[in-house]
Amino acid sequence: MGFLWQQPAQTDAELVDVMNTVGKQIGQFIKRKQTEETLQAIAQSLAATTGHSFFQALVQQLSTALHVECAMVGRILDGECDRVQTVAIYQSDRFLNPFEYELRHTPCEQVFGHSLCYYPNQVQTRFPQDPWLKDMEAESYMGIPLASSTGEPLGLLAIVGRRELDDPMLAQSMLQIFAARAAAELEREQTTIALHATEEKFRSIFENAIEGIYQTTLSGEYLSANPALAKIYGYDSPAELIAALSGSIHSKLYMDLNRRAEFISLMASHDEVLDFESRVYRRDGRVIWISENARLVKDAEGNPLYYEGMVKDISDRKQAAEELFKAKEAAEAANQAKSQFLANMSHELRTPLNAIIGYSEMLEEEMEELGEPDFVTDLQKIHSAGKHLLGLINDILDISKIEAGKMDLFLETFDVAALIREVEATIQPLVKKNDNRLIVDCPADIGALYADLTKVRQVLLNLLSNASKFTQGGTIALRVERVECRPEAESHGGQAAITFSVSDTGIGMTEEQQLRLFQPFTQADTSTTRRYGGTGLGLAISRHFCRMMQGDITLISEYGKGSTFKVSLPLRSPTQADPATAPGGISSGWSALRSTPVSELARSLSLPDRQMILILVIDDDPNVRDLMARYLQQEGFQVETASNGQEGLHLAKQLRPNAITLDVMMPKMDGWEVLSLLKADPDVADIPVILLTIVDSQDRGYTLGAIDYLTKPFDYKQLASLLQQFSF
Repeated sequence: MGFLWQQPAQTDAELVDVMNTVGKQIGQFIKRKQTEETLQAIAQSLAATTGHSFFQALVQQLSTALHVECAMVGRILDGECDRVQTVAIYQSDRFLNPFEYELRHTPCEQVFGHSLCYYPNQVQTRFPQDPWLKDMEAESYMGIPLASSTGEPLGLLAIVGRRELDDPMLAQSMLQIFAARAAAELEREQTTIALHATEEKFRSIFENAIEGIYQTTLSGEYLSANPALAKIYGYDSPAELIAALSGSIHSKLYMDLNRRAEFISLMASHDEVLDFESRVYRRDGRVIWISENARLVKDAEGNPLYYEGMVKDISDRKQAAEELFKAKEAAEAANQAKSQFLANMSHELRTPLNAIIGYSEMLEEEMEELGEPDFVTDLQKIHSAGKHLLGLINDILDISKIEAGKMDLFLETFDVAALIREVEATIQPLVKKNDNRLIVDCPADIGALYADLTKVRQVLLNLLSNASKFTQGGTIALRVERVECRPEAESHGGQAAITFSVSDTGIGMTEEQQLRLFQPFTQADTSTTRRYGGTGLGLAISRHFCRMMQGDITLISEYGKGSTFKVSLPLRSPTQADPATAPGGISSGWSALRSTPVSELARSLSLPDRQMILILVIDDDPNVRDLMARYLQQEGFQVETASNGQEGLHLAKQLRPNAITLDVMMPKMDGWEVLSLLKADPDVADIPVILLTIVDSQDRGYTLGAIDYLTKPFDYKQLASLLQQFSF
């Protein structure tokens, strides 16, 4: 008797679930199998392809296998992830021509920086500014970046569909699998392109270089040469050059046989030669100069292989250098002659001018005392004309010194307010001449400035003179202010400065006229020169003076309304305490004296006191001696004169004067030698010496012991003011 075992009954619902599960598993198995077959088929079809064919096959296979509207490979341009050029694109069952694609506001932009970017639907809505998506009626997008072996971005691989992807996981797998191959192929292609470009570049350089390029064996046989080298040596082609110089270039090329030996020696010790100059023979026998740069090429083990280098024909340069050397010698000789001429001219012109100005000034005072107004007017004209001519001569000599680089600074610390008072007093007559009104705004506590007092005064007087000349019945203003250290003070490097502003309500200037203004011998235009006169040197000289003192001049002008010139000079301290230039030193003390009005000084000594002061005048010019004696005697001084240095030294020891005025440019024994001998003699070393000369060597005078320095023609009243200090 057997047993019957019966499977428990199952419900219909349970059977359905089991069948569904089994069906899904079978479907997934089949799908995996199909995927594997698809991937294998694609891989096999791509295995034998490279370059552009690979990219075209890849995008076609992806589009077909994934049932998408478009598949593309793109490379980024210029190493920046903002523009892409399609390498291969398959869309709507056909290949499209390559095009550039702006990545901004596109899904492709999102690919870089992510391992994979996927938009399953509504991709147009997400990127409404992408015209390509709109044209394709795209719905879905998936992209993956392509990177080089070093991780640098190269491009991207992407698919676009008009509907949602059938199998996103399959698409992701396929993109990830083929991205590595696509990136490697893209990198290989770019490397190949770069290599070809480099080869072409160097080939072009070799063929088209203006300098000769060569390779030679260690013994001197040419291996290769470019057309430029053949041309340098006078041959029609590199082949002709190589054939003609076969054997050894040692004896066939170099004029000096030792130069090739020196070349080999340098190569042996340094593996290269730089700027190796030699004289060589051309094909026609003519000798030329060449400059050679070469190096020794070695193999991986360090064994010498050959020489390679470049040759340049420097014959023209050598000839130019020789001519330049001769021209330099000639220029130096001419410059020396010019300097000597200027010195002589300065002496020859200023000496008679000194007499004209001095005699006219003295006669003018005498005529005023005698009550002869007609003579006074004529003498004033003579005196004014002499001063005008002196100004022109000074300008020409100044610009000549500037051009020759011989203009020096004589720095000292001086009171700015005192300088402004002096300038105001000097310029007032010229301001009133054209019915103008002068406004001066200078704080009493403006302080001191370390600069060249003479040059600052000259700059201000030039600007005020111009303002007076170009303004009729208007207003001229001189304003002085201290600009503290602040970032906007760029004109003097952020350093505190004193600014001098000269404004007028005159004719003003156009922009074109302003551009020409600071050029030597240039005025606003020719009509200005004809109407107002002048040489056009003043502003050029003034700007140069300011820049020498680390400052500058700027201009604001409006045609028909007036102009404003602003001088900015930095506030700085002396870097070294020099007896002549340091604050409180000789120069600053006498600069304070010179800044004091003559009327104040005149009251400091009575006439009987002056009669106790003996002045020794040493000058080779009889007119100067006569003028000095007459004027100083009128001022109440006792005066003795000497016509040369030797006589002056004798009288100095004999008379022991209170002060000595000394001319520098004298024959036989000049003023420098006289001054040195005076200061070296204990008997007369303490006598104050004032230099009176046309030579601008103020620093030398102070160094040798002079107490002050006046340039001819000088102001006799200023001289008297200085001399009256020596009553001790």
